[in-house]
Amino acid sequence: MPDKLHFLIENMHESCRDFPENLDKCLTLLKDSIAISSARIVLYDQYKTILNGNAQKIEIGSLDDNELHEVAIKEVEKLGVFYFTKSGKINKYEQKLIELWVRTLGLHLSGFINQRIFESQNERLFNILSNIPTPVFVKNSDCRFVFVNEAFASFLGKKSEYFFNKTDSDISPAKYARIYAITDLEVLNSRKTNVTEEIVLDAAGNERTAIITKKIFKDFNNEVFIIGTILDKTEQKQIEKELSAEKEIFNALMDHFPDRIFFKDKDSRFIRVNKAKALSHGLEEPEQLKGLSDRDFFDESHCNNSFADEIFIMETKKPIVNTEEKLVMKNGNFKWSLTTKLPFKNMEGDVIGTFGIARDITEIKKIQENEKNQKGRSLPSSS
Repeated sequence: MPDKLHFLIENMHESCRDFPENLDKCLTLLKDSIAISSARIVLYDQYKTILNGNAQKIEIGSLDDNELHEVAIKEVEKLGVFYFTKSGKINKYEQKLIELWVRTLGLHLSGFINQRIFESQNERLFNILSNIPTPVFVKNSDCRFVFVNEAFASFLGKKSEYFFNKTDSDISPAKYARIYAITDLEVLNSRKTNVTEEIVLDAAGNERTAIITKKIFKDFNNEVFIIGTILDKTEQKQIEKELSAEKEIFNALMDHFPDRIFFKDKDSRFIRVNKAKALSHGLEEPEQLKGLSDRDFFDESHCNNSFADEIFIMETKKPIVNTEEKLVMKNGNFKWSLTTKLPFKNMEGDVIGTFGIARDITEIKKIQENEKNQKGRSLPSSS
């Protein structure tokens, strides 16, 4: 018995070295090793299912030894492989052999199952990455491409297979490849995610502005890869440039236009005003009026009338055009203004306040008043 046990142990070790290719041989050795007793192994129909990643259970029958059962449970529960025992007899040699099998084949089997699960998950992941619209690439630790998705290949006008095992120097001009290589090395050395804005060439050779994100990824064997994405921001950059130009024009208008321009929220508080509006209230900067309202400067009568007009504009969405207003200050002084107010709408078309333009016509009103007075004085008096 000891000689047979020694022979089986040696052969089992040898078989497990090439697991899972020699799994059938290993299982046969296991079956033969316990054929001398009443022990029975229920395993042969399950192992193919296990290797396909669809199950993680091995049933071993006729092992009633409590100690062996406890050893099996302790060794393999943590591996996700479960053993079940039934009544039967087993001698100490068979017990040692099966303990060895549990430790040896169980570890191999668990590792293989975990690897298959990992590979299956990676396969699903790469299937997803292959079909998403964002360009995705994977490089190994030598900075060579091992995977690109269809979006990446299409962006550069090549087939996916073209990129395999190539470096950036093989597919991009030197001035761009050097930049890509620097960020690759930064990611590999720091193990931190790297996000940069870079210039890339599209399929037509045009320069595109892109946000390139790179991070470290490790596979089942702890091998290091760089996984990256390319987000084309060219159109967004163009829109930002156009908006910036429009903003400069608007700011120039707000800074230099002589009439008073103002924007108000639904509570008639100033959101933004131009330089002329700020100066009309004795303030140096337009920002000083933000959050203030007419009630901070004018008498109650004017404020009530002005607020009523703005409520009407917001409710009806109709403007009030070229209204002459007498602006009475809190100190009793007054000015005249020719004012136009309109509903202020957001991008969705909802009214969020009012805006307007007001021209100081105080001097014009004085001239009109003087002319009126002169005409009154020149009329002959009745006798």
